[in-house]
Amino acid sequence: MAGRPFFGTMGNRKARRAAGETMPEGECLVQVGAVICDIDGTLLPAGRSAISARTRLTLLALKSAGVRVVLATGRAPQVALAAAEKIPYDALVCAQGAAVLEAGGRPRALHTLSEQQMYALVDFCENGEWPLNFVFDEGYFAYVEYERMLRELPEDDMQRPWLFDGEDQDKHLAAMPYGACAFLPESAVRAFGQKYGHLGLCFVPFAPHKWDIYPAGVEKAAAVQDILQGWGLAWQQAAAIGDGEGDVCLLEKAGLSAAMENGCQAAKRAARHIAPPAEEDGGHSFSASISCARCARRKAGPVRAAHSMAYERFGPVWTPQSHTLIVGTWPSPESRRQNFYYGHPRNRFWPLLAGLLGAEVPRTVEEKTALVCAHGLALWDTVQQCTITGAQDATIRNVMPTDIAWLCAAAPIRRILCNGATAYTLCMTYHTLPGVQVVKLPSTSPANAAWTMEKLRAAWGKYLST
Repeated sequence: MAGRPFFGTMGNRKARRAAGETMPEGECLVQVGAVICDIDGTLLPAGRSAISARTRLTLLALKSAGVRVVLATGRAPQVALAAAEKIPYDALVCAQGAAVLEAGGRPRALHTLSEQQMYALVDFCENGEWPLNFVFDEGYFAYVEYERMLRELPEDDMQRPWLFDGEDQDKHLAAMPYGACAFLPESAVRAFGQKYGHLGLCFVPFAPHKWDIYPAGVEKAAAVQDILQGWGLAWQQAAAIGDGEGDVCLLEKAGLSAAMENGCQAAKRAARHIAPPAEEDGGHSFSASISCARCARRKAGPVRAAHSMAYERFGPVWTPQSHTLIVGTWPSPESRRQNFYYGHPRNRFWPLLAGLLGAEVPRTVEEKTALVCAHGLALWDTVQQCTITGAQDATIRNVMPTDIAWLCAAAPIRRILCNGATAYTLCMTYHTLPGVQVVKLPSTSPANAAWTMEKLRAAWGKYLST
């Protein structure tokens, strides 16, 4: 697991940071069948529109290992789908649990405000001149004080691009909203409760003087519970991570839970562990620890025949300036031990690359990474998970490919160099890459003894040079 570890131990359900500690051994034994992730402030830092590459890869690895992924957000459905476009998931809980979508966006369960609840909110906020918007499929429609609401939203708030002027107050005639959002002081919330408490509306704060408003019984945990039951899972088999008041119900129920370090106090009290903030990719640390725990359980289980062992992968090495991607098939046992590419001492990849680029042969992972990145290159493999015997490419079965198309979109990759015929075959079989040149090159593996270093330099040198 890259980056600083985050799991602290718990005392009386109060999380503490324990620098240098990983997940407590007892937690590794939790049989996680589903991971529940909040989006904003958890997987996505403020101002970001896409999760990190390593978080996405870790979630893909969990899904490939049979773990279900649930995204649970306060976003309106279409706004949530936009955020989830590059996130692998099995179910999407939107609008704090009022709308549940299956993978692909098909509605699974929908709950809306009643007309009486909606009209009460409009009347109350109009009388007090409090900004009020309603949550519809397409986004947020401000029925009261649109301009003021827009001014008071931070520039990097995810609602801004999806906030529309709804002061004509006719959007609900086509479909009732799922919930509402109001900017008002706590004293006004109490006043609303005194006047309209019989309507059963719940106000959940997400920032000072800002409230999500939904009918009683509508919450993320209720929606997730229905999902888990449909999958035959219990809360004890779920892991959850979040940062806000709306996530507290999830963090309290899940068998394994973490709150972001910069999350609200209620979330940190409810969670069993503390994760680094989203800006430091705490969501990746959490999901990677679950993936590592599953690997540890497999390794501690019954001994399997060598040909039946399936391993998760480490991620790509790249920068936003990478223009040429070098891919192999699958790392050797020694590479897996080192957790980096081409780790076998007799593999000629690093001497070949250094020679062609006019550099010293790198020895450490840091030196190898620097060499790749300094020359606009990227490293990855064609396979994310597979069944393999030792390091024999010919025995690769049950392939789950890496998402090379994603990397080609994230960086200006225009050429892919395949290290060996099998890498080329897998790349062409599993990946559609319009506009990208895919080149088959002789393998640098020591098993490819027919290709001397001189011949390798001649072949690879056509595409790599200073």
